[in-house]
Amino acid sequence: MQDLQRPLSQSVVYHGNVVSPTLSLDALKKVYGILGKVEHNARSDALDLMELHHCYQARQPVLEEEVLKLVKKREEKAYAARMKQQQKLYQIMKERFAFCSGKVEIRFYPEVLQAFATWQSYDEQLPLRFRKKGVYYEGKMVAYDHLHMCMYMEWEGELPSVILSLSDGTTKGHVRLLVNYRNATLIETILKRCMDC
Repeated sequence: MQDLQRPLSQSVVYHGNVVSPTLSLDALKKVYGILGKVEHNARSDALDLMELHHCYQARQPVLEEEVLKLVKKREEKAYAARMKQQQKLYQIMKERFAFCSGKVEIRFYPEVLQAFATWQSYDEQLPLRFRKKGVYYEGKMVAYDHLHMCMYMEWEGELPSVILSLSDGTTKGHVRLLVNYRNATLIETILKRCMDC
């Protein structure tokens, strides 16, 4: 038996993009303007699919307003899921970084530099480039013995951030980066190692 739902779903596009590779039978009926609710039994589902297939083969245009409703509904669901994930991340990070309540002075120990090097290897957001003898920042190299750096967590906004505060005696700068699952372990390693000293 041929699966008709997938090719029918892929015929429903919005701004040139397939809305979903697999739409529900109910959604397909709505976009093709077929009345009646889905009864979820084999016979009625087969009849619905047959009618949808006839519409598809006859190149019947889909109802744009129904497609738009479908797109908006999917966007709302995706946004709600994103917000739930952000709240979960925020809470996890708040608990994880409870040990750090203020600014922590960064000491350039080998394991701290290794953590920064690992971080910069996969995160292009990090505008600092840690080298053997210093940090490359805003177009200049600052030697570690001339650099004062602090790190602290910031909890304002939808997502937690880590702030790196830098000073070389003549210039000061701040770098704000979002904390995520990937960089959290490195940030935690850096903070804990520098707090141990």
